[in-house]
Amino acid sequence: MNSAIRIVGISIFFLAVALGVLLLTGEKIDFVAFAQLTKIDWWKIPILLASLVAWWILLGIRIRLLATTMPNGDQITVGRGIMASLLALFSAAVTPSATGMSFGLGWYLSRYLEAKSATAIAVYSLVLDLVFYAWSLPASFLVLRFALGIDVGTLIGIPALDYLVYVLSGILLTAAWMLSFRVDLLAKLVWNIFSLGFLKARRARAYAFVQRTGNVIAALRDLPWQRQLLIHFVNFLNFLFHFGAFNVLGWALGIPNFDHGAILAFQSLVVSVSMLVPTPGGTGYFEVALPKLFGLLDIPAEARVPLALMWRFLSYFLYIIIGPFIGGAALLRAAEKKA
Repeated sequence: MNSAIRIVGISIFFLAVALGVLLLTGEKIDFVAFAQLTKIDWWKIPILLASLVAWWILLGIRIRLLATTMPNGDQITVGRGIMASLLALFSAAVTPSATGMSFGLGWYLSRYLEAKSATAIAVYSLVLDLVFYAWSLPASFLVLRFALGIDVGTLIGIPALDYLVYVLSGILLTAAWMLSFRVDLLAKLVWNIFSLGFLKARRARAYAFVQRTGNVIAALRDLPWQRQLLIHFVNFLNFLFHFGAFNVLGWALGIPNFDHGAILAFQSLVVSVSMLVPTPGGTGYFEVALPKLFGLLDIPAEARVPLALMWRFLSYFLYIIIGPFIGGAALLRAAEKKA
């Protein structure tokens, strides 16, 4: 538990640094002006809450669809899938990498399934996310550039951004392919990485873990194509409701110049890149990147930072708050024992 408190403290530190960077780069942080700008339609707030709940339900459905392919998978109901997903979000919020989400998901599912089956579902959930970002990243970039006329690379001073987008997309797709179809290559990569001196003691265990997971995950990758399409469609809806909640927030607040299509595309870009950010939950990165991108859309200056902070609460800090009430303490004890 102490480690979680320490990481939350680190997150708050990076948040403070991000706010300092924003001030130094000319961003306006005036919450009074923001309150005067907004025109809240209170009847829209339940729609915002409904969009968040719909995201959680879709996460639960995704876990349920994957679990039914495993022995005793019927024990994983949609409700338990939701609980597993919320714990995964909490785990990701208090760990400095995307692997924290997989650990939280696998830990909860292992209470009902064999450990290897729970791990396979957690890993394949990561595969689904990687595949989504692999196609949505270039798609969002192309929509911004050709459909909405927003040349992000030129605006942020990186003319070669389009090439970087395609490279990152290829990396994500390659990672998903290795996790699904070439676990042997992934196992060799893990062996080489764990050959470093300070990791060598855990090399054999890490190598065996990757191989065992690859064997179990075959049950998921070999599903009929109709079932695979259904899972990917549910995954698409999952992200649509997740990202769309921010659109509902802007709509409810009556923010001027809130281009909903561009906002959805920008979120895909920003979240894709965040997978490479080593801070807990990408703290510091999001708080700087979002206001800067809002500026490209001519969202009023007084709304940019408050909007980013509100969205970070809904997508990150909320899960730190609710985590302890849904088993987060037990999850952290398990993580500390494993470490």
